[in-house]
Amino acid sequence: FLMIRRPPRSTQGVSSAGVRCVQETVSKVVEEYKPSVSLKEGLERVLQLRDNFESQEDKKNNRFSGEFEINAYPPASKNKVSQKEFASHINELTGCTITIRGVNVEPNKKPPSGQRKLYIHIEGTTKQEVQNAHREIKRVLEDSARSAIESRGYSN
Repeated sequence: FLMIRRPPRSTQGVSSAGVRCVQETVSKVVEEYKPSVSLKEGLERVLQLRDNFESQEDKKNNRFSGEFEINAYPPASKNKVSQKEFASHINELTGCTITIRGVNVEPNKKPPSGQRKLYIHIEGTTKQEVQNAHREIKRVLEDSARSAIESRGYSN
């Protein structure tokens, strides 16, 4: 394999003022197009804009929403509320729809950049529906967590 290299360009014949002018211009261009925020900050801003947009759309469409973080609950509890049957139960009981969002994060760890811990998004047509769904989700999670603890012999 033969590699041919181009000889470095020389600044010979160019005044030092010309070289400085080019360097300053390049520096200005680089500075102008350099991001003013980090990727993480930018992603957080985008997520905030999305949340604000969803909130405005909810208000416009007379929809109410809420969230319930489930990341810290035992795996069996998270699995129970993640089932299609549970979503149907919540819908029949309260009129709300629920969606599992976020990612499962290990205890004492932070979620990856731009992600959130595992949670349930609740959406309904009235504030009362959302509150009722929140209450039922909490009840089922706590009952399930209690059962998981008791089945392992951790009860007093």
